Amino acid sequence: MPKRPSKNVVQKMIEFPPEQAEEVQKFADARGESFRSVVLHALRRHLKYPPPPPDPEPAEPLPDSLAAEPKTRKKT
Repeated sequence: MPKRPSKNVVQKMIEFPPEQAEEVQKFADARGESFRSVVLHALRRHLKYPPPPPDPEPAEPLPDSLAAEPKTRKKT
């Protein structure tokens, strides 16, 4: 159990799906680690070797009035 008050930490609250929290806890218990240490190690690994960024959301289509043929500019 951690000592209170903790020093040099920032408290963040995240929610886990129950199945995933149970899976992480079983993994940690099998290795003799804490839930916290498993999550922090995974986070460090993810930040050191990040996956490619997600593809951008597709843009919404233009309204019909703007989607018509482009207007040509007059030459001056």
